[in-house]
Amino acid sequence: MENYLGQREIPVRDEMPSQQLIDNLYLSMTPSRARASLLTNPIPLSNLSKQIQNHTGIDEKLLWLASTVVMSRGSTNVGRTELSKAKQACLDYPDSWLTIFLEMFEDKSGGEVRDHLIQKGYHPSVVPGVMKTQAGVTDWDLLWGYKLALHGERETILTLMLLPHLHNRLPMFVREKLQKNLKTNEV
Repeated sequence: MENYLGQREIPVRDEMPSQQLIDNLYLSMTPSRARASLLTNPIPLSNLSKQIQNHTGIDEKLLWLASTVVMSRGSTNVGRTELSKAKQACLDYPDSWLTIFLEMFEDKSGGEVRDHLIQKGYHPSVVPGVMKTQAGVTDWDLLWGYKLALHGERETILTLMLLPHLHNRLPMFVREKLQKNLKTNEV
């Protein structure tokens, strides 16, 4: 009994503190890959050690703008940034805005970039024109990707079922989802 009670006084430590986990994650990547990862999934600068900041060369303004853009996506669930504020931030820092997208998708093909932008629900007003051209994506495609990510596939498709006159104008990825839904509801 004394042995059991004596063990309660021994402090239990985490195997690895969270800061060390973050450091190990980003320091195990190449500087460009770590930087791209931070721009795609920004975390507060206060959670980044000086070592990671030096390793990636990321600064506060770039990380803030990346966070603003990411938090305006349709797929963002917590801490959403208003589109008007995100668009204005992008216009205020045009060089950083383009840098973020170029570095996020540095090692991706045009199709991969297109799919990522649509699936994550980036609004056309926060994607630089150069990236749209490079990815072969239109504002209309991005807008519908944003709507699907923001409202969910089910709600968007149910709304579209009430608007059949729009069906022929929809991007192919939305039409396919709509056709699949219509066939499912026929059965």
